[in-house]
Amino acid sequence: MSESWTVNSAYSLAAFNKHVELLYDQHKYITFSAPRIGADRSISQNALFHVWATEYVAWKLNMNNKEVSKGLLAGMKLIIKKRYTAAHPDSVAWMVYEVVNPFNGKSKKDNRPRHIKVCGISNRLRMVRRWRELDALRN
Repeated sequence: MSESWTVNSAYSLAAFNKHVELLYDQHKYITFSAPRIGADRSISQNALFHVWATEYVAWKLNMNNKEVSKGLLAGMKLIIKKRYTAAHPDSVAWMVYEVVNPFNGKSKKDNRPRHIKVCGISNRLRMVRRWRELDALRN
């Protein structure tokens, strides 16, 4: 099953169901991956966000764009998303999720994407202190 399906109407749902029934009739055994829910951002939208975040980090830390590390970019994206959810509380439902520690059951809210490894908390704190120092120098 190499084709992909977008189900966004009753017609496309009926077409997908018919396709699945035909597959089942032929093979009697089918496995499906978990579906992606909701409309995705386009590659160009995602690329533009990364470029903008990189430019902002470089400007904020007074450095060249090429000097911005993955950790700095990930930290900036985290800060942008935290400020966005603070300004737009209705977005919390789709930007913030609950993280549960499987060893002790403690949980916390997080808006970090599940697939991004962000620099450690001590590095993040150093980065925030550095931004504050640079802001103080500019003012």
